[in-house]
Amino acid sequence: MDAGRPDAGTPDANVTCQTGSGPVAVGELCGPGQLCTANGTCANCNSPVACGETCGNCRDLPMSVGEGDYYRCGTSFGPLDQACYTMPCSLNTANCNADDVDQCEADLNDPNTCGSCSTVCESGNCQQRMCRCGPEACPYGQLCQGSRCRCSANSECDVDAGYECTGDQCTHL
Repeated sequence: MDAGRPDAGTPDANVTCQTGSGPVAVGELCGPGQLCTANGTCANCNSPVACGETCGNCRDLPMSVGEGDYYRCGTSFGPLDQACYTMPCSLNTANCNADDVDQCEADLNDPNTCGSCSTVCESGNCQQRMCRCGPEACPYGQLCQGSRCRCSANSECDVDAGYECTGDQCTHL
């Protein structure tokens, strides 16, 4: 080891490196698996955006990650494809912004991300990851059952527009 240069993978606050250059090549002031921080010190590459011996971004790998998963970095040693791995979100959360640092930021019981990142409940009512209608969302006195408004008589449909209650749905004649 050269004087003033840390061992690979060991951050050293006493080492000065050039900032603004991103990951520093092996043999430069920072060791493999380290990068130069904004304050000019060497730090291990152990986050999803700077991982492995090359300090690569896990999202650059040819692996697919669904909205229910996020990347983690297991080590600042070894190739990127061996240092990165995926972790599942809990049943009620998702990684909707594809930011692995904040992991599973979305609540899937929120009306704006109800059950999935792209589902918005028009009724504003999300329960158990499913959009639910509210009594105010059902016209003509229809009943709210689950996520749908249901009729029990023709008077609960827009008969002037040619609808009637068939089964429990208003259908056009």
